[in-house]
Amino acid sequence: MSMRARLVAALCAALPKRNTAAVHTWPAFDDTALALVPALARTRLEKIYYLAAGPLPAETAFAGEPKVEILPKRSWRAAWAFATSRWIFATHQCYTSRYPHNVESVNVWHGMPIKRIGWMSAKRVNAPHAKYELATSAFWKPIVQACMRPWGQVLVNGLPRCDRFAALGRDGVRHRLGGAAENGARLAVWLPTYRRAMRGDPERDGQDFGNEAQMPDFDAARFDAWLAARNMVCVLKPHPLGPAPRLRTTGHLRVLDDAALAAQGLTLYALLGGADALLTDVSSVYVDFLLLDRPVVHTFADRAEYGAGRGFTFDWTEDYFAGPMVADMAGVERVLDDVATGRDEFAARRKRLRALFHADPEAPATPSLLRQLGL
Repeated sequence: MSMRARLVAALCAALPKRNTAAVHTWPAFDDTALALVPALARTRLEKIYYLAAGPLPAETAFAGEPKVEILPKRSWRAAWAFATSRWIFATHQCYTSRYPHNVESVNVWHGMPIKRIGWMSAKRVNAPHAKYELATSAFWKPIVQACMRPWGQVLVNGLPRCDRFAALGRDGVRHRLGGAAENGARLAVWLPTYRRAMRGDPERDGQDFGNEAQMPDFDAARFDAWLAARNMVCVLKPHPLGPAPRLRTTGHLRVLDDAALAAQGLTLYALLGGADALLTDVSSVYVDFLLLDRPVVHTFADRAEYGAGRGFTFDWTEDYFAGPMVADMAGVERVLDDVATGRDEFAARRKRLRALFHADPEAPATPSLLRQLGL
């Protein structure tokens, strides 16, 4: 722990609290922040401080919210706001991973844990210790409890970021992507997780295939041509903890990181709201995507190696897959052909999992969370 972190943690425990909230999300200005901060600004809280982990954009988010102040996380003003706020909402460690009992700390995290994290992981890097954790259903509650060990309770509630699925609508997403996507092409979003983090723990999870898709036989030019022949667009977004993408954006295969999405006026969950299908491996995003009831493809060539290493939080077998599991590009193309033709063999499975993984799939998550917290 750095000297700044130790000092902020000590101040957080010692200083009296104001009726304010400090919010920290990573990446900065992500969908959790965009859903949560404006909602907090409409509560009885006097001020909401957003502690930005990255550079402030030229057109700052929340500009129309007079109760919101945006501060660079590395500034002493941000540290003071954090140390004196009664409420803290965070997705990741912010100065400290442990919060004192005079703070109402809420870990809004990044989804339901399929891979082992926190206290359930042998790594236990910066294991959190907040008062409140979130689980989207009773199924996830004991798993979140084991991973996060809150000193208060696990609240069964949706995730604020999922409220952003409807931010732009399908037409709005396609308009901002432009090209074939705007002209009626089917849209798939591919979200592989990282195998070796570029920050934090340097250990590798599973097998690193050395390409943006984390597939053994991925050929960007060939896949782009294949998509074009079927009037499909695939947005491939590398995980922010993985290496920066080396591929350039092409016509039908669009490789976009967070910065490239932002340049087109998009965020990840707004993009997902306009997608016809999701491709991912062990990412929790597939649990969220079930709310949209659209096809899911599990692209997981190294599932056995990943399970033997990092491991899963429960017996993650076929009964919990929301779609077919594929291990090569031939499998990807086969199932995307089904998407292109409207064939959907997993609709009943998704319906069952949606009910299992989400206690109240129709309820907006952010207002529900603030009600549970008494805000």
